[in-house]
Amino acid sequence: MMQAEPSFWAQIWRTVRVLGLAFLLMAGAGALMDERGLSRGVLNSPDLKPQVETGTKFSDVKGVDEAKGELEEMVEYLRDPARFTALGGKLPKGVLLVGPPGTGKTMLARAIAGEAGVPFFYTSGSEFEEMFVGVGARRVRDLFAAARKAAPCIVFIDEIDAIGGKRNPKDQQYMKMTLNQLLVELDGFKPSEGVIVVGATNFPQSLDKALIRPGRFDRHVTVPNPDVRGRRQILEAHARRVPLAADCDLDVVARDTPGFSGADLANLVNVAALRAARDAKAAVGQADLEFARDRILMGAERRSALVSDKIRRLTAYHEGGHALVALYTPGAAAVHKATVVPRGGALGMVSQLPDADAELSVTRRQLLARLDVAMGGRCAEELIFGEGDVTTGASSDLVAATGLARAMVTDYGFSARLGAMSIPFAEASAEAQAAIEAEVRALVTAAHARARDLLAAHEKELHALAAALLKEETLSIANAMAEGLSVNHAAEPDLSPGPAGTPKYLRTKDHVLSIEDALGNVGRHLSRLQRERLEYEPLVPEAAANHEAIAKLFPQLCRSPLHLLRLVPGEHAPHAEGHRPLRIGVVLSGGQAPGGHNVITGIFDYLAKQHPGSVLIGFKDGPRGIINNDHKLLTARELEFYRNQGGFHLICSGRDKIEKPEQLKAAKQTCKELGLDGLVVIGGDDSNTNAAVLAEYFLSQDVQTCVVGVPKTIDGDLKTADVPISFGFDTASKVYSELIGNVMTDASSAKKYYHFVRLMGRAASHVTLECALQTHPQVALISEEVDTHSWSLHDIASRIADVVVARAEAGKNYGVVLVPEGLVEYVHDVSALIVELNELLAKDSADPHDLPAVAASLTPPSRAVFESLPAGFKTMLLEERDPHGNVQVSHIETEKLLIRLVEGELAARRASGRYAGKFAAIPHFFGYEGRCSLPTNFDASYCYALGHAAASLVGGRRTGVMATVSDLQLPAVRWRVGGTPLVAMMCLERRKGAVKPVIRKALVDLNGPAFRAFAAVRRKWGLTDCFRSPGPIQFSGTQYADVATMTLGLEINDGDPVLLLAHGLTNY
Repeated sequence: MMQAEPSFWAQIWRTVRVLGLAFLLMAGAGALMDERGLSRGVLNSPDLKPQVETGTKFSDVKGVDEAKGELEEMVEYLRDPARFTALGGKLPKGVLLVGPPGTGKTMLARAIAGEAGVPFFYTSGSEFEEMFVGVGARRVRDLFAAARKAAPCIVFIDEIDAIGGKRNPKDQQYMKMTLNQLLVELDGFKPSEGVIVVGATNFPQSLDKALIRPGRFDRHVTVPNPDVRGRRQILEAHARRVPLAADCDLDVVARDTPGFSGADLANLVNVAALRAARDAKAAVGQADLEFARDRILMGAERRSALVSDKIRRLTAYHEGGHALVALYTPGAAAVHKATVVPRGGALGMVSQLPDADAELSVTRRQLLARLDVAMGGRCAEELIFGEGDVTTGASSDLVAATGLARAMVTDYGFSARLGAMSIPFAEASAEAQAAIEAEVRALVTAAHARARDLLAAHEKELHALAAALLKEETLSIANAMAEGLSVNHAAEPDLSPGPAGTPKYLRTKDHVLSIEDALGNVGRHLSRLQRERLEYEPLVPEAAANHEAIAKLFPQLCRSPLHLLRLVPGEHAPHAEGHRPLRIGVVLSGGQAPGGHNVITGIFDYLAKQHPGSVLIGFKDGPRGIINNDHKLLTARELEFYRNQGGFHLICSGRDKIEKPEQLKAAKQTCKELGLDGLVVIGGDDSNTNAAVLAEYFLSQDVQTCVVGVPKTIDGDLKTADVPISFGFDTASKVYSELIGNVMTDASSAKKYYHFVRLMGRAASHVTLECALQTHPQVALISEEVDTHSWSLHDIASRIADVVVARAEAGKNYGVVLVPEGLVEYVHDVSALIVELNELLAKDSADPHDLPAVAASLTPPSRAVFESLPAGFKTMLLEERDPHGNVQVSHIETEKLLIRLVEGELAARRASGRYAGKFAAIPHFFGYEGRCSLPTNFDASYCYALGHAAASLVGGRRTGVMATVSDLQLPAVRWRVGGTPLVAMMCLERRKGAVKPVIRKALVDLNGPAFRAFAAVRRKWGLTDCFRSPGPIQFSGTQYADVATMTLGLEINDGDPVLLLAHGLTNY
């Protein structure tokens, strides 16, 4: 029998009854809970049970010193509210702690209560709401009611954004009710009630504006992730609970954990302790801490992963590429460790230790360094395995590099093309997005080029590093002083921290792997003064009639107008091709001169600033390096220890010439192979003559490499109206003056010696004249004066003897005689002899060792002079000429010859009763002491400016010119940089039996102010003791160190001192 189905209306009635009953039950339950407070029971009333003693103090909270400082005011108020209210002071009702998770916000709130000794109410924003409408608002009311009863107290609401988020029309009504009730409660109690509400959030942007307006949560305290100092403090606090081994270095761990919160560091110590316990160790070691750090960042090691030998080898080179680029790139964070042990999804990694400052603010240079380091892995793969075998292992590096480059363009304003502005990429137009992508591509491409060039220059180190990684799997790197150039196996080294920027070392348990650096032993052996000079910042200027025969020899160069090229501040050389990357080669030619390294660093820094992505190449051992294409890449790390240092040992120098057809062709091939936009020749008059020859040849061969000269010589004989001084002269003359001053002090103390001092300076006597002005000797021979008066050797000896006799009559049998190195070329009878010897030696048939045959080949007057000379002096005159055809005057001991001649003259006078004194002479030669000295402030800045000028001239496509810096009488920042044509400085001379174009030597002007100042007082100096010992004036404080030579002041500044800075001088 079938049962009849209920009717439609019966079903409707049944549904209505069920819904009605449910509504009545829910309403009754809500009313009952609201009436009796039963809703509190669901949470077990944690808010209403304050913690009277938290046991936490500010001393327990580490790494957030600034936040603690701001909260101390709250503590003082809670301890003594009356003291604040008596003066009408009002503390904020609410304090908002803002910071990432795990930074110690809750601990800070507990510390406030613990320091003040007041109750502490803790609740979380998520605990206010439940399924019943109105429960959240009720709990807020109950919480604040309990707080008023327990006042003074702290109410801490963790994750306050759960109830205080921005209101939205779509929000449920009960959510709005809870927030509204919180706002009412904050407004409802007075500051004098002693209730301080502390909220914590890691997402402050989500909070409702009404909640954080003044009068509510109006004080915001940032609790960031700790800096390196804070991380060290946190590690120390947690490490007290575990035994540490002696090798633990918490400083290294702190530096190696940027971005770690306090909770992360606590976890790190815990993981390290667990690993040490698992390995049955008695204490936690450094390896355990680093293992924990790597595990937290990258996951567990996957030593069981099946990685083929090929992939493992590729990974070693990849990670080695990252490490080497970081080691040799300025601004890159220090490398701490490299490993090829797989972790997480990575086959290897390189860990870096950022500087503390880098966590707060990052410079453009540091960002570019990060780009270079990111590209280092891929570039290493390309370099070693070829582009066809590059893997996808660099994908994450490319993502990081592209993201960083885009941030540099859109967020940081580091785009020269788009300017210093923030450009939201998603909101930009299609054209703007295309421009952004082009800038991003340019940054990444330039970083790739820099990294590849760097690794190519250090391929030897890359192979050594990869081999060590394959053998050891993990290598840690510590700061140390430079020791060698190859893999060294030695005992554990001294790993005490070296000065910032010193070369880095790879260290394993059993051996030391040095990262080969062309600096060699420089970094290790720098003195304190040398290190101080590294820090000196050279001052930078705001800007950075020809013989017919010469014109015929240089037709290409003479097509351009021969005038001084001047660059005004902010301007490039004419026709400069924007800011495109340049490739410039630099060569040191001839003898050393202080400041050569600063010319190179000036070029490098100018390129880095004006032509990002440029490459600077140094040719080794002078012009020979150009012929043989023997060069090295000059990077910032390569130049690190050479700034403001003497010598030429960065790339070394040579005296070879490039003049034969095969040499010129080889130079052309080198410049083409390297793609050089410019070649900078740093040298004296002969080297710059060679530069003009090279420039002319390149133009005739359609070679696109510009040739620019830089005036270098300590002799001071390379100068014109446009080139007021050559670099090196300032330093060398001051060094020699110090030495002469010391000799003078000894002479006046012992009172029994005449010191004959020969001074390096080749032909001209500029060095001798400057040293005389500085020191006031008894006699200073000036070669140009000897030449003008046609004095013979006998005449010179007689004049010196006159001074000796006159002083002996006053009871003074001592003194100082200065002899210019090139004197012999100006002595009337000897100069004629040298001309004949030059012609004789130019013949292949001449035998310089056969002295009688040489004498027989001379004219009678020259033969008479030659035969009157001592045998040793004859041999010196017959030495092989230098590559430029000059007599090697530095080998001719003129001072000893003069001593013998003066002794003979005085013996003759004694015999005739005209002299009764005592004469004992000591010879000296000062030369090498000055030409490799640390450069003075003037030379350091002058050379640095010359480097800027040379690079700018190359950028302007100028060739056959010499870089110049003028207006030296003004403060250095107002110097003018530019260039002058080399052919405008030339004349014709007979060299090695042939007439050749040479840059004319600038001799001492006997009518010039410097010589006239000397001539006016030399008689007084000769007869009386006016000795002046200037001391180390190049480094004796800015009052003296920033003053150029006396000669320069007399020549260009009416006798007033030439000052680098615009300060006064109390004593000159």
